Amino acid sequence: MKANVVFLLHAHMPYVRRNGDWPVGEEWLLEAWAECYLPLLEMLRRMALEGWGRLSITLTPILAEQLDDPYMQERFHQYLENKLRQCEEERVRLERMRDLERRRVNRHYFAFYHRLLELWGSRYRGRMRSVFRELSDSGRLEILASAATHAFLPMLRGGKERERQVRLGSRHHREWFGAKPRGFWLPECAWAEGMEDLAESLSKEADYVVLNFSAASMEEDTSVPRTLCGAGPRVLLRDRVLHELVWAWEGLPSHPQYREFHKRDLEGHGFQYWRISGPGVPLDEKECYRREEALERVRKDALFFVGELEKRASSLKDPGRSLLLAAYDAEIFGHWWSEGMAWLEETLRLLESHPSLNLSTAAGFLDGCGEAPLRTISPAMTSWGRNHDFSTWICPHTEAGRRELLEREKRYAEVASGTDIPSSGERAMRQALRELLLMESSDWFYMMGQGEGSGYAQERLREHCRRFDLCLKLALEGRCDGELAMLEETDNPFPPELLGAPARQA
Repeated sequence: MKANVVFLLHAHMPYVRRNGDWPVGEEWLLEAWAECYLPLLEMLRRMALEGWGRLSITLTPILAEQLDDPYMQERFHQYLENKLRQCEEERVRLERMRDLERRRVNRHYFAFYHRLLELWGSRYRGRMRSVFRELSDSGRLEILASAATHAFLPMLRGGKERERQVRLGSRHHREWFGAKPRGFWLPECAWAEGMEDLAESLSKEADYVVLNFSAASMEEDTSVPRTLCGAGPRVLLRDRVLHELVWAWEGLPSHPQYREFHKRDLEGHGFQYWRISGPGVPLDEKECYRREEALERVRKDALFFVGELEKRASSLKDPGRSLLLAAYDAEIFGHWWSEGMAWLEETLRLLESHPSLNLSTAAGFLDGCGEAPLRTISPAMTSWGRNHDFSTWICPHTEAGRRELLEREKRYAEVASGTDIPSSGERAMRQALRELLLMESSDWFYMMGQGEGSGYAQERLREHCRRFDLCLKLALEGRCDGELAMLEETDNPFPPELLGAPARQA
């Protein structure tokens, strides 16, 4: 009997619309849009048209809101046009320098952005939501729901705050795709003791959730589905070996032929002209990138990965009822790992008619398992962060920010449940909820904890706190002024009907 394999890509970016530009801010999302999301949609379109492949992805509500936003779509169009202009300026500069090697890489970039701009104008602009829905309807793509703004759920003040993130995420999925989500991605694959009530709520919103392999002991078989805390939904666990093949320091993306992510040509427009070159090679000694050699490596690495899948499958006790779950951040493919999307497509094609491996979606696998009783899993603490605990987000570097967030969560709960808000304050109260949801994003605490972009993250948290305080003041006073309108334009995820009634009214 064939063993089941699922590739699950977790697509997520924090809310950056009108909140900064470069190096973190809107440009962060625009890069991922060009290098990951649009190439991914093209690959999925080929899958649907040609009848091969299966893929599961998470499309977080806060990312979906931005991809569907007219302002961000116009910014993306401008971004692609600017990239083409920069490619032409680079061509002139490199020809003047007689740098033939970098000129060859420059031609690749020009062709890449030129093709994206054509596709954007002819196929995707103004249709991001409908394209995702069409691909989902094709049966080749399964889309999971997730928490509204990708909050680190164990860190929130209590059950009501967690349930609000989950319910809003589920409602958003129903609005976009017209059906209850089959799967729900728990942000950062995080779970903690004391969240049992949320497990029961999740069972009403989705059929299954995804947790990291660290939710089980080292000795346990992570390929077997479980039930979360007894009353919760089913649980699928990421596979440790498949994780390390891509994420480990010496994993597949580290091969010398692949493009170096970190080195940019700062004398020009910041293009990446170099390849990794080898382990430990300093940035100033990197060799020039050769796209053809990198794509040759892609084929070898796809064959190698499938071989590792075969080894994993051979160790399973009951292959037909087991799952090898290869779950990764979507942005690895194409953005961090330039050749990653080509590798993913090659791997999926190799698996299409494999004699001992069955490529499936997560929901498709569970449908084939039937309703047999499953063992319960109740993790005390798990995540896919550093050390598989909470230290990536909950640490001394994030202490002040966490304190500010918890104070606002408490204040919102007090006002929403115990104060009569004038009808004229409803708009301001709803905007206060948006600001609170944006404060809860795990991304700010990740950036502060890691030290990468921590200044931007601290500023974003401070600014959302300020905006929240102002909105709550306006709500209690029943006022709507120009500053509220500006905040509604700046931070505008989730329409009013999706957010629901924010508080009791006088």
